[in-house]
Amino acid sequence: MKKILVLIISFIFIGACAKPLTAKEAVESYLEKYRTSSKDVLSALDEYVAKDDDLNENQKEVYKEVLKKQYKNIKYKIVNETYTNDEALITTEITVFDLYKAQKEADTYLNEHQSEFYTIDGVYDKSKFLDYKLSLMKDYTYFTDYTIDFHVVKDDKDRWEVKDLSKSDLEKLHGIYQYES
Repeated sequence: MKKILVLIISFIFIGACAKPLTAKEAVESYLEKYRTSSKDVLSALDEYVAKDDDLNENQKEVYKEVLKKQYKNIKYKIVNETYTNDEALITTEITVFDLYKAQKEADTYLNEHQSEFYTIDGVYDKSKFLDYKLSLMKDYTYFTDYTIDFHVVKDDKDRWEVKDLSKSDLEKLHGIYQYES
């Protein structure tokens, strides 16, 4: 009996996995991987943060927590779908924590309170400032909206998949996209 149940569940699972998604569903699935902190997203996050040579190991961990919080709180709405044969452009409005604004506020604070970030010897302590900035980002509660056009194509198995995002679109997902000049 258990073998039959396992077999039936396996067929249901395989059938569900084999079902081709629409381009819209592919984008929703892509964004849900961020919201649920999938293994792939966390691996990419580790690689992304590891490249930041300005941060010490503790700061990298804090930054990862900031971005995990960001991912968990992403809200999105598909606003348009345009299909051309095996390609689609899925326009999506996302709402994320405005970490760009948090960074700007930290920079403004630095300019107005420089002495707080200098050592007794009068040397600027960048690490001290980064601790401050990350603390501000970690506790930030203001949101912003961005629009991302997801390029989605059918693969050779007739399944829709999201193509790699541009640097600016990734910055939008992270909430650090510079929307002011």
